[in-house]
Formats: sequence, C-alpha cells, structure tokens
Amino acid sequence: MKTKVVAFRVTEEEYEALRRGAWAVNIKLSEFVYNLLDVHIDGCVHGLRQEKKRQEAKAKRDAKKAAANGAQ
Repeated sequence: MKTKVVAFRVTEEEYEALRRGAWAVNIKLSEFVYNLLDVHIDGCVHGLRQEKKRQEAKAKRDAKKAAANGAQ
C-alpha cells in the first residue's frame, strides 16, 4: 500500500518535548509521533471501514428494491 505524508506544525516547546520523549525511549521522532497517534488512527480506520460497509449494504438493498419494483 502506498503511504502518504502528514505534516503539521508545533511550537518550539512542543517540538523539544516530542524530541526528548523520542530520545528517552531511543527511537526516531517520526516513530515516536506515529506511536502516539497509532491508537487514534486505528479507530479512524475502523470507523471508515464500518461506514463503507454500511454504504455498500445500502446500495445492495436499494438495487434489490429497484429490481423488485422493475419486475412488477
């Protein structure tokens, strides 16, 4: 799967805090930030998948109704 870049700005103080947090656990800053967001990303992906599933089910029901109404 192709990945995308997400960028955002933080204050110098926030950056320093994130940098120190990453240093404390001996990982790269990008990996540290990703780990902080991972649970939230998983929740968003789960919600997106549920919404797609609902839309597909609705489209299937609507197609079935349209076919039934056309056959009458």
